[in-house]
Amino acid sequence: MGQWAVYNPKYAGLLPATSQPAAELMFIAIGDSVRPWNPPVLAQRIQQIGQAGRIPVLEIGLRGDQPTAQELAGMADKLFGIDDEVANGTKWDQRLDDLVQTAKNYKQPLMIRIGGEFSGWWNGYHPYDYPRAFRKIVAMFRAAGVENAAFVWCYEP
Repeated sequence: MGQWAVYNPKYAGLLPATSQPAAELMFIAIGDSVRPWNPPVLAQRIQQIGQAGRIPVLEIGLRGDQPTAQELAGMADKLFGIDDEVANGTKWDQRLDDLVQTAKNYKQPLMIRIGGEFSGWWNGYHPYDYPRAFRKIVAMFRAAGVENAAFVWCYEP
């Protein structure tokens, strides 16, 4: 089921009880955005998805707020993602550590979709840094002993 928390209950309500979605997506932007970074709220949302009988799918966006199409057209550098900063530095490691601990504390199966649709222009990822960032994040989860997560490599065809 998609990332739209306001529409998901309406969609699920249209389906028979025997045909409910198995998973539900939630977006988490690692970079700065209008939404404050709040790990307890993220943990609460993961719990709510699990209590609804679905597997949480955490989409870790390697960006902050996405530019509008007009803003993007005016940008000299269309690669605005922070995948390069994640791959080559530690600026965002605390937020990633927060997610690692949240996933570990959940103790139920979940999926981690890192930079989903990474090849889409709307993400602005760097072609050489994105794979490094993906590997770094997976390594952080594994080093912390997170055993309840499956990692999703999601491109945009």
